[in-house]
Amino acid sequence: MDLSMQIVKHVLVDEEKRDLGKNFLFSPLSLTTLLSMVASGLKGDAWEKMMSLLGLKSLADIFTESSRAMSFSSSEKANGPVLFSSVNGAWLDHKYTLKPSFQHALKSIFNAHSSTLDFTNQPEDSIDEINKWVENATKGLIKKSLSKDVLKVEETVLILAKALYFKGSWQYPFFPPATKCDNFYTLDRDTVQVPYMNKDCRVFDYGSFEGCKILRMPYKCSSGKIKHMFAMYFFLPHEKDGLHSLLEQLSTDSALLNLRFEFEEVRIRELKIPKFKFKYNLGVSEIMEQMGLRVNIKSDAEMLEALDANSVIEDMKVCHTSFIEVNEHGTEAAAVTFSLVGGGAPPPTVFVADHPFVFMIREDSSETPIFIGTVVNPLLE
Repeated sequence: MDLSMQIVKHVLVDEEKRDLGKNFLFSPLSLTTLLSMVASGLKGDAWEKMMSLLGLKSLADIFTESSRAMSFSSSEKANGPVLFSSVNGAWLDHKYTLKPSFQHALKSIFNAHSSTLDFTNQPEDSIDEINKWVENATKGLIKKSLSKDVLKVEETVLILAKALYFKGSWQYPFFPPATKCDNFYTLDRDTVQVPYMNKDCRVFDYGSFEGCKILRMPYKCSSGKIKHMFAMYFFLPHEKDGLHSLLEQLSTDSALLNLRFEFEEVRIRELKIPKFKFKYNLGVSEIMEQMGLRVNIKSDAEMLEALDANSVIEDMKVCHTSFIEVNEHGTEAAAVTFSLVGGGAPPPTVFVADHPFVFMIREDSSETPIFIGTVVNPLLE
């Protein structure tokens, strides 16, 4: 099972841990890139486990995946049809020095912005500087991503970060005056009134399977030399209370989430997609521990020079924040991931997403998922 579905399984499928009471979102690309940065500084058993988790075998594989992720970055202007940016950052406490091999990897493989801060004596200034970097990298969508509640900054040694920003215009935009409120059926059998974007008689790529149907909604292509094709996929359960069954199906059938099948071009007589906007915080460290991976920087890593054997450095922590807004014009989304060291049937003619569903934003030419999420109630932010 790949990392994306392991995250989904731990958060949404496993009965003792699942949380289907709110909308869910994370960026596989942001998370895997950040963990690749961490992997480039690990050794021994921790390196083996991290590489296995990422599905990689060597530093060359890390370089290839990092180059692929950075290749998506767009040179389009802010008003272009697609804007995608991807940046990496590293902040080190002034009392420490990075090992040359790890410093080289951060610069040559990940092109990471790096600087030195005084976490001990200037904790608030340090947090402010990193938060400003994140806010700038996500075009203001994610603000104050780090706080003293998340990070014991005075005890922090090193912070690594991966930030993504995506803005795409629908190839076939919705007509705003056609947006109307209607019923949405939640998992607790409640009914809420939500604004639906509407479109009639348009051909879309479509697939129908046991348990769900899938619709592909493309974004306009960029006009640069390299053509990247971004699209959003909606996975809609046949049953109004079928989200959990769909998530179990996705977690066991990789071909479904990876879209290993042929879509049909189908004329959809009625298309209704709810507008939604929300932010989600994901504690990755706990999930990684449940997967059997806990990293101790002194014994498992080769990141820092001349560590005192008596120095107190806690295990690595990983946290992830993401944001998405879907409306008549398109989609705007962002994510930031931190590593904190120290601190079948004939298709119907309608596609009405009036009950909880799964969505994915993917770069189709490389088959890379950028964001994966669930909407249980479009009104929840």
